[in-house]
Amino acid sequence: MNIYYLSILVASVLMIVGCKPATTSNSPRNDTWRLDSMAQRDSQSADFARRVEVYYQALQKKDWPTSYDMRTANYKQLVTEDTYLRQITEEKGWNLDSYKILNVAIFGDKSGDHAAQLIIETSENGSVYYNCAVWKYVGGIWLCEEPGIDNNDILHSMTPPDWYKN
Repeated sequence: MNIYYLSILVASVLMIVGCKPATTSNSPRNDTWRLDSMAQRDSQSADFARRVEVYYQALQKKDWPTSYDMRTANYKQLVTEDTYLRQITEEKGWNLDSYKILNVAIFGDKSGDHAAQLIIETSENGSVYYNCAVWKYVGGIWLCEEPGIDNNDILHSMTPPDWYKN
């Protein structure tokens, strides 16, 4: 008889409280396995992967000076550091919750010019977006041309991509 009442009590509690989804996930917050796997091939790929991860982590931490330093000269010619820092800090509600690298393609030629294209999934303020990020290898350093962020205007590149001009 006691088991009967106990099972009714448990069933009542479950009906009232309900089953709630887990508040944490077993999957990594940021998914960079494609970059990590590419980084194992050679030192240039490892440098690229490290720079990409540092950049997006800077955005997550709101380390705006680091994120600005990692942008291309084209971007910096159009957006001064003062303007960048002022405008980005005004967007108080924006957060890069997580990012996932879905695809990586690195292009290069014999002259040493290299560029990379990332297909990236971002979670910004709880909404999920899919975009293309573009990186360039300039002066021996990988720099972000277009970060593939959807919901933050100051982060977007202000110039059309090279393929559009040519």
